[in-house]
This record gives sequence, C-alpha cells and structure tokens, in this order.
Amino acid sequence: LRRRIASVISPYSPLPASTTAHGRSRRVISWATSANGVSGVLALFNCERTLVESYLERRIPIVLVKPLVRVQGAPFVATDHCAETQHATLSLVRRGHERIVYVAVDQHVEIPNVEHSEVAANFVVEERVRGYRLAMREAGLEQNIYVHSVPVRFVPCLRRARLYEALRETGATACCCFNDDLAGRVYQTCREHRLSIPGDLSVIGHDDADIARALQPGLTTIEAPLEE
Repeated sequence: LRRRIASVISPYSPLPASTTAHGRSRRVISWATSANGVSGVLALFNCERTLVESYLERRIPIVLVKPLVRVQGAPFVATDHCAETQHATLSLVRRGHERIVYVAVDQHVEIPNVEHSEVAANFVVEERVRGYRLAMREAGLEQNIYVHSVPVRFVPCLRRARLYEALRETGATACCCFNDDLAGRVYQTCREHRLSIPGDLSVIGHDDADIARALQPGLTTIEAPLEE
C-alpha cells in the first residue's frame, strides 16, 4: 500500500515522514509546519488523534488512509470493513453454521510507543464487529450473536484459555476473526484442545497476512482491495 501511494504522488515531490519514534507527534508537527513547503498530508494507518487535530488547527489539508481512529473534520478513505466482515459471516451461514463467534481485539487498545495511544472505539474494530452483527441479524440468528474480545495485554496462554471457554460455552461451529493473527490463536487453541479445523470449527481471518499462508490447514481470509 505504501508503494502504491508513493507511485501515485511521486509527480508532486512527496516528503516521506516516519512516525515510529517515541514522542514523534511534536517532531512531525514541527516538520510539517516548517519551511518544507508542505501543502498537504496523507496519513497512513493514523492512530494519533492529537497529531491529526494539530494539522487541522494549522489548516494543513490532511486525508487519512485506512485510519485506526476517526477524527472530526478529517476526511478519510478506507476499505469497507463492515461489508467485508458481513460477507464473510454470511458465507459461514450459507455453509450451514448457525453458532458463529466473532473474535475481536478489545476496542480500548494501546499501541506501543504512541503518545495518547489509547484508542477508544477503534474504528476498524467497531466496523468489523458491526458487519458481523448485521450478518447474524440478516440470517435470523440474532440470538446467537457472541463477540469474544481479547484484551491486548493478556498473556497468550490466558487469551487462549478464555477463548476455548467461549467456544465451548457457545457451542460454536465457526468463528470469524478480526485479523489473521487472532485466527492463528484460534488454531493454537484448537490444537491444544484436540479440535480439528475445519471438522470441529471453521475459521475465517481478515487482512490476508503472511500467517494465513503458514497455517495448516490453510486459513480462509478476507483480502481487502488496498490498492484501490
């Protein structure tokens, strides 16, 4: 995605700015408002509300690309997280599944090395969960809606133990996961408790990450049209 954006804006003399270091907000704001002649900002995977608000206050045009948080007054472009998850969930329903659990990360997540990093109602989580809920209601399975949220700071073994309890208590035959990393944890959980995939549990991931091709059996995953 970064390469695609770079190719599109290359005629306009882009100035790339990395924001990976701690305390980066102040440095990047200073960089963008200095004598660099910056006339606009594309913020990829933005997760800092304060940073975007600072651009807006200085009337620097900014567009968020696949943002993790929405900021009032800042236009954004993103794939349709809701529709993607809705389609994936309905595909499980069409294959005969009625007890489908959605495995998500907790909406109040902290992103390492980011100032003001707590992201309340993470935009992506919110939209993907909404897609799952819409699909279950559309299929007449509203009574079976179950979202299992994984707190980011929990150690992996504890996450998997709680996940197994959720699958057992709901009698789930399928689960739709927020991303492929969580799908990988579902695979681990199934191995630890001698559940077969897809025999005992069908699993769908999201984002088409490298782990999707490494898992056995291969993971069905949602590939978003990022280049579009």
